[in-house]
Amino acid sequence: MLQVLEAIGGAYSAPLTPEEQQELIQYCKELYPDLSEEQVASLAKLHYGNVQNATLEFKRLVETHLPKHKQKMIKLVLWLLGTSLGTSLLCGSKFKPFFQLSKEEKEKALKGWSNSVIPDIRVLHKVFWSLANMLSYGGYVNGLENPIWTVNQYIGPVKGNPEVWQPPFVNQALFLEHEQSYDVVVIGSGAGGGVLAAELSQNGQRVLVVDKAKYLHPKDIPFTEQQSYEALYEDMAFVATDDGGFQILMGKAWGGGTTVNWSASLQLPEISRKEWAEVHGLTHFNTPLYQQHIDAVVKRLGISTDSVKHNKANQALLDGCKALGLEGLTIPQNAQGQPHDCAHCTFGCPTGQKQSSLLTWIKDAVENGAHLLQDAQCDKIVHENSRVKGVLLSIGGKPKFVQAKRVVVACGSINSPVLLLKSKIKNPNIGKNLKLHPVMTVMGVFKEDKLPGEGTIMTALYNGDSNLDKKGYGARLEVPAAHPASYLLMQPYLSPLELKKRALEYRRSVPLIVLTRDKDGAGTVSLNAENKPLIHYKMGKEDVQHMCHTAITAAKILLAAGATKVRTAQNGGLEFVRTKESLEETLESKEFKDFCDEIKKRSVVLTKTIVFCAHQMGSNRMGIDPKKSVVKPTGESWDVQGLYIADGSVLPTASGVNPMLTIYSVCYGIAQHLKQDFNSAKL
Repeated sequence: MLQVLEAIGGAYSAPLTPEEQQELIQYCKELYPDLSEEQVASLAKLHYGNVQNATLEFKRLVETHLPKHKQKMIKLVLWLLGTSLGTSLLCGSKFKPFFQLSKEEKEKALKGWSNSVIPDIRVLHKVFWSLANMLSYGGYVNGLENPIWTVNQYIGPVKGNPEVWQPPFVNQALFLEHEQSYDVVVIGSGAGGGVLAAELSQNGQRVLVVDKAKYLHPKDIPFTEQQSYEALYEDMAFVATDDGGFQILMGKAWGGGTTVNWSASLQLPEISRKEWAEVHGLTHFNTPLYQQHIDAVVKRLGISTDSVKHNKANQALLDGCKALGLEGLTIPQNAQGQPHDCAHCTFGCPTGQKQSSLLTWIKDAVENGAHLLQDAQCDKIVHENSRVKGVLLSIGGKPKFVQAKRVVVACGSINSPVLLLKSKIKNPNIGKNLKLHPVMTVMGVFKEDKLPGEGTIMTALYNGDSNLDKKGYGARLEVPAAHPASYLLMQPYLSPLELKKRALEYRRSVPLIVLTRDKDGAGTVSLNAENKPLIHYKMGKEDVQHMCHTAITAAKILLAAGATKVRTAQNGGLEFVRTKESLEETLESKEFKDFCDEIKKRSVVLTKTIVFCAHQMGSNRMGIDPKKSVVKPTGESWDVQGLYIADGSVLPTASGVNPMLTIYSVCYGIAQHLKQDFNSAKL
């Protein structure tokens, strides 16, 4: 099977023929006349086959990070591709094993997989393409700088600041040896868990914060794409819906998603607050008190637009908006009003300037006596007669019961419902109502360098399509962090030559993400046969319309900013090439109108269109009716007294904007209720 796996990796990231190399060199001369042929040749010659131990690493990543059922499917496909009959059936090729096919036959097979009528084949294509790409472009190559870095003036991995605060952790051996009892056990150290830990420890409660992540100090983070995704993301960012349609990015780090997110700190829009109050009966979201909770979080995290300096990619979004007479906005950042241009916050802020949950609320909690336990899995919430008793942990494979007066579940919208279901908490709403903020990328290529992997991340915003239905639902445009391998994965795979051309275009590209507030799309989180998350999600018809509408807006903005090409992440690699200097003539041309019509026609087909999400919400939603929600407006479970949930899963709907500040502020309110609970018990 290794022979087949090596052939597959080598097909996606294949060596170029001499003719293709010359075509690439000529294309490079058009883009960068000053770049030497030697530099271009180094990129042209880079392929999966000359990365040491690539296939063994491919195999390890599959076995480590993919669920068992996908591993079984991959093994079956590899076995079939090792046979002449299986290869003929799966590739429509000549009667011989996959590894004996010609380069052209392999390329034809890969294109067929990407557009297969069988969804599982399309899923396998995404997995194979993602891993081959990451192994080829996501790090050093045999100890040397990756050629994609040098040709694109990419700054590459950075060194973390050794002076960043390092949290103290309890000794696991001693913890296992003695009985443990706390006022509050908080499961999770992200936005919700951090706020609860800080507020309750300041209130005098004895707090334990547990996280399954093993702590990495910035000085120990590699800051290469492959290694950092593996170290700081759930299953190396390969978490996906059951049909493979959505890639789901989830932080697995101390500080949760706040450690690896892009610092965007947007307040919950007024229209969403009104909906939560009037439609869902959560009236406190429309009161000055909730605004006070937002303000408290803003103050602690140092959220502002002060000292925000737009990099060239974010400036392109603002410039395009201005050229079209649209309003572009600056996104506040949680950086204490200081310059924050580290570029690598996707992999944990190397400078410590980003005020994550770890560096703020968790630090506050520690200063007030809270204990931190790393690398520990919570297997079960222990409850009896509808009253919480504590938690059952697994530490180094050893079980440990910890008694607690209150338990706060803050594991995020995927893992929190899983923990509740494993704990046999009977509420039919657990895991329902999952919202994902579906995202598709629209890419612009320019005549001048935009260097999307440098400077301050995600500082510009276009809000104009956020209320397409007049009820607060639509889509927004933002500029994501884009490092080379990730940038390539934002676009459909076409061929090894086209891949290399796009690799050359990296430094001149601006990706815009169409962030859609899901209205009629929703999902569920349940348990699979291994007691792990089974995520189901279906995009709604209206959400698809909003996404396509705003993808067209994105294309117009990119062209208005000066792009010479724009392309979407839809199946087949839809692209528009500009032929006219005049913006008005370009936007009025038949070719551009046909391009816009084609965006609508191709629509969003999961596993064909590249759709991903970094925001998970709503799977344990808050409400006023126990028949329709999981927690009360206080954050306490309807079913188990003393059990609280404090993370994005309690949001009643998708927020519509990057939800970090919303999660913080909602959980800040939950913390006040829990403090009152303890204070009342003292009387």
